[in-house]
Amino acid sequence: MASQTLTRERAINPYDVSADALYTEDTWREPFAFLRREMPISWRPESPFGGYWSAVTHEHIQQIELTPEVFSSSWKLGNITIAESINEADFPNFIAQDPPIHTAQRKVIAPAFSPGQMIKLEAQVRERARMLFDALPLGETFDWVESLAIPQTLGMLCSLFDFPFEEWRDLKRWSDYASGVSADNLTP
Repeated sequence: MASQTLTRERAINPYDVSADALYTEDTWREPFAFLRREMPISWRPESPFGGYWSAVTHEHIQQIELTPEVFSSSWKLGNITIAESINEADFPNFIAQDPPIHTAQRKVIAPAFSPGQMIKLEAQVRERARMLFDALPLGETFDWVESLAIPQTLGMLCSLFDFPFEEWRDLKRWSDYASGVSADNLTP
């Protein structure tokens, strides 16, 4: 009896979804619509980070998130980013862990996100949002993410970490560096 070899062709992704320009130039919609429609799971053989797989539908991403034994986030198995580790150092951060370690660490910080704690922070969050909205230019185009989304999100982290809000830009810079998500960050 002759053995049969089953081969499956990889869907080759024509778009490098790791390219900053897709997002900074706001040209991501058509590539992602194409990928969702034609190849929801695909292989990108070349990028500044090397080859990587893309999953672009909610259903596939949800399945990936629910099966860490197959799709690990662990820093030991490559981390959650497609970038190589910075300065050849492993970075076992909170989000680069799988259960049970991630679950245990999550339980430690969960009380900070309880409904009672959120009620305590509500006035501060509303005041910060008011301040950011009041600073927006009237009748001019502005960058929503830079002007509101980033400072408001990082402001929440400042509150949770008891970190001075005036220094939120430092948190952003450190986070951007630590995550190494840009080809520009992959330098010694």
